[in-house]
Amino acid sequence: MTASRSNRFGVKRLVAAIALASIVLVGCGVAKQTTVSEGVLQPEVTEQSDCLWTHPPKEQDPPVGELPPAGEPLGRDDMRMRPGFLSRLLVPEAWVVEHDGQCTETQSIMWVNPLNERERVAHRVGRLDVDELSPARDATRSINGLLSEVADYYAAGETVRITEPVLCRFDFELEAEGGYITAGTWLDLGDAYAVASISVAVDTPVIDNFRNQFESGLGWSARDFDDYGPGPRRCHAFSETVVDRFGPVGSMFSYRPDGPDPLNSQIDNTCLGHLGDYPERVQLTDGSWEADTDDIKDIHANRRVWKHPGGSPALNATNVEVVRIAYADLLPESEGDPVLEIIIGVVCNANEGVHADIQVLSSSNSGLERIGLPIDGFFAGLSSTSDLDSSHSIGVLNPERLHVARPWIFEWGFDHVDGTTLCCVTDRYSYPIEWQDGAWSLVDEDIEPENTVGESAVFESLLQVNPSLDGCYYSDLGYHVPGPFREGGGDNISMSCEFKPDGSRPTFEIDIDYPLRVRAGVADPVDDHVRAAVKKHLDQRLSGDLGAAIYYGPNGTVLPSQLFIEGEVTFRSDRLYSVALPVYYYWPGAAHGDNVAETVNVDLQTGELLELADLFDPSTEWLPALLEAVDAAAELNYPRCGWGPSETNPGSRIKRFNITPTHLRIYLGLAPNACRVQPVQVGYSDLADYLDPEFLDHLSTTQTAGVAG
Repeated sequence: MTASRSNRFGVKRLVAAIALASIVLVGCGVAKQTTVSEGVLQPEVTEQSDCLWTHPPKEQDPPVGELPPAGEPLGRDDMRMRPGFLSRLLVPEAWVVEHDGQCTETQSIMWVNPLNERERVAHRVGRLDVDELSPARDATRSINGLLSEVADYYAAGETVRITEPVLCRFDFELEAEGGYITAGTWLDLGDAYAVASISVAVDTPVIDNFRNQFESGLGWSARDFDDYGPGPRRCHAFSETVVDRFGPVGSMFSYRPDGPDPLNSQIDNTCLGHLGDYPERVQLTDGSWEADTDDIKDIHANRRVWKHPGGSPALNATNVEVVRIAYADLLPESEGDPVLEIIIGVVCNANEGVHADIQVLSSSNSGLERIGLPIDGFFAGLSSTSDLDSSHSIGVLNPERLHVARPWIFEWGFDHVDGTTLCCVTDRYSYPIEWQDGAWSLVDEDIEPENTVGESAVFESLLQVNPSLDGCYYSDLGYHVPGPFREGGGDNISMSCEFKPDGSRPTFEIDIDYPLRVRAGVADPVDDHVRAAVKKHLDQRLSGDLGAAIYYGPNGTVLPSQLFIEGEVTFRSDRLYSVALPVYYYWPGAAHGDNVAETVNVDLQTGELLELADLFDPSTEWLPALLEAVDAAAELNYPRCGWGPSETNPGSRIKRFNITPTHLRIYLGLAPNACRVQPVQVGYSDLADYLDPEFLDHLSTTQTAGVAG
C-alpha cells in the first residue's frame, strides 16, 4: 500500500448563472416571478439575493388546504408544485416550509407536516466534488448528509439502499423506526448536485410521482452529459450503507491512492485467460482492449452483449472492457490514514464465448497490482453495513464489501470456478465478498422467503435471484383444480412476481401456472417432465435478461423482462398424459414479445416422453398425410401467414404437439415472425389410416370425459 494522495482533486468553480430548463438563477440579484401552476395563480416570488442558489422567503410559500387524516397515505390531490432552489417540487400543499435563509455552499429547505414533524420533504443543493479519475462523482456522502441532518433524525444508523436507474441519477430508500419510509433522488448537475426526499408514515405511490417530478422539473437528462455512454461510470454510489453524516470511507476522494489511471494501465488478462490462450496482461485504452481476432461466436449469438447500447457490427474483435470501476476500503489499514482499493468489473468476448470477472487492485507509482484471485461474475455494487442492526452507532466504521452477480450460471453452470484460479466456489447467483485470512471469501447470508416454496427445485433460479421472494406470490393449492382432466387430483402450482433485482434497471414480471398429478415437491416421473420444461424457460429468461441488465446498468432500457406460462392438461387416460405449456416472453429492448409452444406428452406405463412419430404406424406414409392436413388447417385459420414445410426436412416447422380427446393439436412456426407459433387442429378421423391402432385404443379409455380445444 502507498500513502494516499492529499487534495489531488480540484473543485471546479460554479459559473455565476446556471440555466436549467426555463429557470434562471440570479447569483447576486433579485428576481420577481408571477406564475400559473396547475391552474392556480401563484404569489409573486421575491428570491433571495447574494446566494448561489436562490429561494423565496417563507411568507411567499404558504401552506394551503387541509391536512389528510393521520394514518392515511398521501394522494396526488394532496400535493402541489412548490418552489425549491432550482425548480418547483411536488410537495404536500398543507405542509409548512422551513429554511433559515442563509447562503452557504450547501443549502437546505424542508416542508414539514405540522401535525407530525417526522413527515417532511427535504431538499438540498450543494457543490459537488469532482475527481480527476473515474468515477469522478460520488453521491454517497451527500445522500447520507441529507438523511442524517434534515430528512429524518431517526434515520441515523439505519441501512439506506441506493440504486442508479439512469446514469447519474440515484434513487434511495430506507425504513426507519416506527415504519417511516424515506425515499428520494440525487441528481448530478455537473459541478453541483441536487437531492430531495420525502418521509411518510404510510407508504404511498406518490413517492414515484415525487421522484419523477423532481427530475423533470429540473429539465434533467443524463443524455445531456458530454460523457454519456456505457463503460466506466461518470458517477458512483454505494448500493447499501449505514446512515451517518460522513458516509463510508470508500466514498471519500482524498483517500484514493496515488498512481496511474486504472483505465489506461496494464492489467492481468484474467477474463480472456479463463476462455483460452490469450496474453497474460493487456494495456487498456480508455478502459478497453481489442485483439486482431475476428468472428466472435457468442453463446447468445443472436443477442450478443455489445460494448455500446444498441450494438455495432464493427465490434467483432476479441475484446476486454472495463464496464464498472469504483474505490472502497476493502483492506483497512491497521494504522494511519485509509488507502482505498480499486475495483474493476471486466467483461470479455472471444470465440469461446463471454466471461465476466472482477479484479481488486492496489495502486502505486509503479503501476497496479492485483490483490487475491479474480472474482467470477459481474461487479454489482458496494456496501458498508454491519451484520447486526444492534451494532449500528454513529462514527463506527462498518466493513466495506463488494457485491457480485452471476446471471448466466443457470445456463452455463458454475463448475469452472474451482477456487484456485477464480473466486469463489458457490452455486449462488449473487453474494457479498470480503477479505478474510488473506483471500477473498463469501459472506454468509441466511435469506429465506416468508412462506415455504414446495416446488423450490423448479424455482431454484428465482430463489437465487430473489431469495426472499420480495414482490412474489406462490401457491400450490390442490383443492381447486379447474379445467378438464383435473378431477383425478394433484396440485396447481402458481408463482406470480414483479420485482427489480439488484443492479437491474428493468423490472422482472413472471407469471407461471402449471398442473401436477401429485402434490407439490413430491417426485413423480411424469410431473418431473413438466417441471423440467417450466424450469428451462425460467432459467433462460433470468439468465439472458439479467446478464444484459447488469452489463448495461443505467444505460439499459427500462422496459420489463416478462415470462408468462399458463399450463393445462389436454388429455389424461390410464396410459397417456398430455400437458400444454404455452410460453410468452419479452426480453427488454425487443421490438415485440414472442411465444414458444412447450408441451409434455408422456407414456404413463414407461414414464418416457412421446415423440410425434410414436403415435403413427411406421409402415405408412404418415408424415405427408399429416403435413397435408396441417397445411389445409393453417390456410383456413391463418390466411395471411405462411408455414411452408422445408423440402429437405419436411417436419421442421412442426414445433410441438398435444394429444386431445378428438384431435391432435399441432403447433406451427409461421412466417413472418409476427405470426408467431400458432396451433391448428387435425382430427383423428382425418388420420385414421395412419395412426397406430394401439394409440387409438388408449384414446378411448380417458379417465374423465374432459374436453380440450
